[in-house]
Amino acid sequence: MTSYLFPEWQHQTAVVITWPHQYSGWKHILAEAENCFFHMASAMTQYQKLLIICFNQAHQDKIKKRLSVLQQKNLAFMNIETNDTWIRDYGPLTVKQGNDLIWLDFTFNAWGNKFGSHLDNVVNQKLIQHEWFSDIYKIQTVPYTLEGGAVEVNGAGYFFSTDSVINNPNRHNTISINEIAKNNFNCSEVNILKNGHLAGDDTDGHIDTLVRFFNETSVLYCETRDTNDEHYEPLRKMHDELKKAQFTLVPLPLPPARYDNYGERLPGTYANFLIGNGAVYVPIYNCKEDAIALDIIKQCFKGYDVIGIDCNVLIIQRGSLHCSTMQIPAK
Repeated sequence: MTSYLFPEWQHQTAVVITWPHQYSGWKHILAEAENCFFHMASAMTQYQKLLIICFNQAHQDKIKKRLSVLQQKNLAFMNIETNDTWIRDYGPLTVKQGNDLIWLDFTFNAWGNKFGSHLDNVVNQKLIQHEWFSDIYKIQTVPYTLEGGAVEVNGAGYFFSTDSVINNPNRHNTISINEIAKNNFNCSEVNILKNGHLAGDDTDGHIDTLVRFFNETSVLYCETRDTNDEHYEPLRKMHDELKKAQFTLVPLPLPPARYDNYGERLPGTYANFLIGNGAVYVPIYNCKEDAIALDIIKQCFKGYDVIGIDCNVLIIQRGSLHCSTMQIPAK
């Protein structure tokens, strides 16, 4: 049976995040990461339910104490051991099959076996047992390596991704993405962009750092007008590809270049926002471009509150806000 993949603006049962812990790559900046997640939780619980995955009971107790000031009616916790926090890429992709809501559980191999993923790859089989989900959703394993950050759909049959991810041999796939898009997402139009990539991005170039739908016919995309920026030419070529798709195109600026202690550029982007129930949560980086990006996004999401959340610490680990969240659509 063909599945219909919900666009992100579909009304949601909840958002799920995996709280940073000392057994992950956050260990050296754990306090800063937890502070960012606190602000995410604070914003999201004002609008919708939020489920927090904790590493163990001691971890949960610590988080509960920290979040005791928030609206408890919208908060829930579940203990599942994880490798890391990037639930966008190992969380479930929710589709509709007939009258059923199905979690598609794709294989996660940490973007081509770059990091450990054995715990993250089995999260969904445990997560679905939570009381918010167990009576509403079913789960289906799909033998294909695919991350949620590599998928962008408009709910009307169009699928965006990037060649550097989808056709990367480090995913070890033998099935065509066209087949996956058609049979699992009900997308007949598949556009795999050849251009566009942010320096420092461990994912090999996820679409959710570059191009995002904000309705069925319009997309936000990253651009830079600085001809000296290493991203100028790749993003210009990406724009040329997008024009061929004949959507309304709205550019987002890039934040200023920032680098880690080894001189490697960090993948800052405003496209890594999350659309929630009545709010859009946008990563910001404490720079003048923040106000420009927030204003652009406000113009695109009429009727939504647009909330900026400082995500400077997240890009140190090569992700941002959307990468750290997974929405669970409702019917």
